Amino acid sequence: EHIHMQHTHVHNTYTYIRSVHTYNVCLKTRNGEIDFEEFLSIMSRPVSLKDEIKSAFEIFDQSNRGFFDFSDIKRVMHSLGENLTDDEVQEMFREADIDKDGRVTIEDLTA
Repeated sequence: EHIHMQHTHVHNTYTYIRSVHTYNVCLKTRNGEIDFEEFLSIMSRPVSLKDEIKSAFEIFDQSNRGFFDFSDIKRVMHSLGENLTDDEVQEMFREADIDKDGRVTIEDLTA
């Protein structure tokens, strides 16, 4: 059961990162607007997980501090239309903050 939960978590994280990457591509190319055909085109492009993580990280770390925190996650999720509770955002933050130093770095996401 533990292995299944880890696999599910990894799959959900990958799906989320892929979604944020697609959102980032839209922001850079079309001012955030995209139609279904363009979405399919972006999603079918071969992109390495490392590139997707980097792209997602840049969305959260908009001030280029080299990390992001709880408020950054809440801001991005809200901008994606996800109105999560503070507890849900805190859970996302706890899962991403691998070294438990109170901030999420690119190293946390690629560990």
